[in-house]
Amino acid sequence: MRGSWMLDRVTPDKLLTGFAAVAGGLVLVSLSTTGALAGWSLIAVGPFNSIMFPTLFSLASEGQGSKTPQGAGPAVHGRSPMQPPSRPRC
Repeated sequence: MRGSWMLDRVTPDKLLTGFAAVAGGLVLVSLSTTGALAGWSLIAVGPFNSIMFPTLFSLASEGQGSKTPQGAGPAVHGRSPMQPPSRPRC
């Protein structure tokens, strides 16, 4: 809920940049420490990742006009690159 509140006040690209920087910083804290601080810093990454997919999706769909449905598919399916494409069964 706080992410949507922030999106009303900050442009999506700036919010995404800030959240990615904080998440990266927390990962660096975890890499350079041990014990509870390392664990809690990794747990704290989660809320900063939660804003990333909807923001990336909206930025990828922006400005496509009537081609939005064709552009939305690859943006959604790009989330799981390890998943093989589905094939119709005969």
